[in-house]
Amino acid sequence: MVQATLDTTAPRGRRERNKLEKRARLIQAARRLFAAKGFDAATMQEIAAAADLGAGTVYLYAPSKDDLLIMVSCEDLHAAFERATAAAGAAGSLLDRIISFFDVLIDYHDDDVALARAFMRLLAVIPGPQSRREVQGINQDLHRRLRALVEAAPEIRRDAPVDILVGNLVSIYRMQLQHWLNEFLTVAQYRARLRASLDLQLAACRDVKATR
Repeated sequence: MVQATLDTTAPRGRRERNKLEKRARLIQAARRLFAAKGFDAATMQEIAAAADLGAGTVYLYAPSKDDLLIMVSCEDLHAAFERATAAAGAAGSLLDRIISFFDVLIDYHDDDVALARAFMRLLAVIPGPQSRREVQGINQDLHRRLRALVEAAPEIRRDAPVDILVGNLVSIYRMQLQHWLNEFLTVAQYRARLRASLDLQLAACRDVKATR
């Protein structure tokens, strides 16, 4: 998994900087051990030791290993969204730009499929309020970035329901993602089916005059 960087643009007090530094150490240690041993085999005690933090401190940041995986994955996904936005660029059709965006996310999950499966399982029943906030954050970030792509596309009708369209694009991506992670599709089949499904959804909102 790719390590995300902390936002250091705003001035922070010493206590806040200390908290962020401990959180970063915890995420880095968990990311490393999850990759090396797998989510199931890695223990909170090992992660605490690798982060040079007491067990009590670790549980203040992540009440359970499930919460810790969500914390790590959400941090990594925010970074992946940045790369995906850059990959989407401004050229080509909206479908091509969205596919370029999602291709980055597929590559991210393909780097550690077992960990991706563990993360997606947790999204079905999110363990607690802290994790719900983390997941809400990545959902809002994803929707915001896709909305920007849609709103900038001349081929989408001005009266199109953008929020519904973006929600449907995300749902299609995640449904097909589950099929791939559950091994009903190969990654190549996933990419092909995702493109066809997204194209079909976008067709309902295209401005026919703009595409001529």
